[in-house]
Amino acid sequence: IKSLLCMIFIVLTAPVAAHAIARGAHRAGVKLCKGSVVDKYAEDKEGEAKSRIK
Repeated sequence: IKSLLCMIFIVLTAPVAAHAIARGAHRAGVKLCKGSVVDKYAEDKEGEAKSRIK
C-alpha cells in the first residue's frame, strides 16, 4: 500500500515540479533548445508587462 501511495504522489506532483523548474529556468535566462517550437513563457511575460503598464 505504501508503494501505491508513493506512486500516486509522484504522478500528482511531477507536473507541478516540472512547471516550476521550467518557469524558474526561463526567468533565469536559460536558453531553449533548438528543437523548441513555441516559447509560452515569453508570451506570458509580455502579457505581464502590458498589464503593469496600464
